[in-house]
Amino acid sequence: MSHPRGVVAFVSDGKSYELKLNTNAIADLQEAFGGPSKLTEVLQSMATEPSVRDMRTIFKHCLRWQHPYVTDEEAGDIMDGCENGMTGAAILLVKCILASRPRSTDVNGSPQMPSPSTTQIGSAP
Repeated sequence: MSHPRGVVAFVSDGKSYELKLNTNAIADLQEAFGGPSKLTEVLQSMATEPSVRDMRTIFKHCLRWQHPYVTDEEAGDIMDGCENGMTGAAILLVKCILASRPRSTDVNGSPQMPSPSTTQIGSAP
């Protein structure tokens, strides 16, 4: 099944969900964390010192494009229900962040997604 750019589909406790880090999610996350630079700090810290609360906040806002009224507690339960629990949810968040990045183009003008192996979370596109 094909999904729109930036969408990461997954199953939690037998239910299907999709994460998307879109403009609305980014705006809400900037507000939640206290501004664009704080959001960047949070995203960068996920690689070295991930905060469960921060992960849950990001997860919740990425769910809201299809589930606008999801609460913190519901987002945490959905994370727990992912394959491999919180570790699996963290992997889904990384995939979501990488999938949301703008496409670059090669020398022929063909679109290409950034390579996950060379992309750092929170780095400028």
